[in-house]
Amino acid sequence: HQGRGRQRRPAQHGGDGLPSLRPLLRLRDAHPAGHDAAGREPARRLRPRPAGDPPLKKLLLALGNDLLGDDGVAFAAARLLREGPRDYEVVESAETGLALLDHLEGFDQAVLLDAIFTGKHGPGTVLEFGPDDFKMAPAPSNHFAGLPEMIKLAQRLRMRFPKDLRILAMEVDNPIVFRQTLTPEARKALPAFVERARRLLSA
Repeated sequence: HQGRGRQRRPAQHGGDGLPSLRPLLRLRDAHPAGHDAAGREPARRLRPRPAGDPPLKKLLLALGNDLLGDDGVAFAAARLLREGPRDYEVVESAETGLALLDHLEGFDQAVLLDAIFTGKHGPGTVLEFGPDDFKMAPAPSNHFAGLPEMIKLAQRLRMRFPKDLRILAMEVDNPIVFRQTLTPEARKALPAFVERARRLLSA
C-alpha cells in the first residue's frame, strides 16, 4: 500500500471552527481487558494458513485527535508500535465512518486503536471489542457509519476487508479538552495498551 500514499489526515473542522469529535459508538456488553489482559489469549484467531500461502497483511489503525488531550492516546501508542521490527503497517487517521474503508481495504487482519468515554470504567482501562459488540448510533450523520454497516458494504462491493478485526479502546476521563498532552492516567496505561495491541497483531 505504499503506492497509495496513506498519510494521517487532519481532523475536519465544523462551522464553528472547532475540530469535530468522532461519534462514539454505543457499546453492548463491553468488558475491560483487566490488568492481566496481556497474558490472555486473544478473543479471536485466524485459522492456520497452509504452507506456501502468502503472509497475512496486517494493519494497525490508530484513530483520534491529538489536539484533544487523551483523544490522541491511540496516536501515542501507534508511534511506539512503529519502533523495532514488525510485520504490520501502522496508520494514524482522524477520519471517521466510511472514510475508514480506504484504510482497511486490502488487509487480512486489523487492530483499531481509539480512546473512548463510557463513564463505566476508570480512566486508563483498556477495553477490547469485535464488530459484533457495536451497533449503529441512533442519530446517523453524513460522516458516520457503524462497523457492522461498513463490513456489509465491503462485502457487497466484494472488497478485500479484514476478516479478523479487533478494536482496542482506552477509557478516558474527558475526550474534549483542548490539550496536546496526555493525562497521567493515560500515560500510565499506555505501555499496557501498546503491549495488548502487539499481542493481537502477533496472533
